[in-house]
Amino acid sequence: MTCGIYCIENTILRNCFLKENSPVFGTKHVSSSSKFFGVTLRNYKQIKKGKEYNYLYWMAQVRVDRKQYRIGYFKEELLAAKAYDSFILKNNLKNPLNFQENLVI
Repeated sequence: MTCGIYCIENTILRNCFLKENSPVFGTKHVSSSSKFFGVTLRNYKQIKKGKEYNYLYWMAQVRVDRKQYRIGYFKEELLAAKAYDSFILKNNLKNPLNFQENLVI
């Protein structure tokens, strides 16, 4: 959702997405499971023939205009972070990147 230029208490906000004007945009929560943006550790439990199996995997996801897109599931955290970055660059989104060297200028 884009906005025009607003003047709030003599502060001019630039023409951009509303979330970019938030003071917490581009910061990570302290208690997050991953050090990368858009990457979450998931635990999946399954019972087969009376035996319980635990699967751990990394899920890459992004939220755009209040819609959540799951990019994929990965065995390694680094692969999930790279998939997140490639999705952001491919779709020209304003979300923060994990690896700045992926930028094409």
